Amino acid sequence: MTANGGELKLLLRGTNIKAMDFLSKSDPYVTLTQGGKLLHKTRHINNTKSPKWPVFTIPLQMLNPDAEVVITCYDYDGKNSKADLIGRCSFIPNVMASGAVGKELILKSNSGKNHGSIIFDDIQLKKLIEKILKDFFQLRT
Repeated sequence: MTANGGELKLLLRGTNIKAMDFLSKSDPYVTLTQGGKLLHKTRHINNTKSPKWPVFTIPLQMLNPDAEVVITCYDYDGKNSKADLIGRCSFIPNVMASGAVGKELILKSNSGKNHGSIIFDDIQLKKLIEKILKDFFQLRT
């Protein structure tokens, strides 16, 4: 099932992100993709193993809430340098938003090593009718 209205709202943070820089911590950012299509890219957070990214939304026109979304964490090394891969994890928006699984995902390197965690401090899947009703009642108050 694909949705054609509404949004996926996410508030993510990282913990114990692997230090990829020689004399400092990482400068991590994440991308979210589905079927190879980029859904969102966060800004990088300088010199930290525990980044907290600002809340963001993804329109449901861009994704299938019943299909896997891959989160890839990178270490930013400057605009003229290639970012280092820290690790990947994945989730299914409908499953994660329902609370059926834990809100912490382990970042795995290409070799399968644990390189930290991504924690969902908030995840909301708002379908179009829910969004219309919420907006309608907010306008009436």
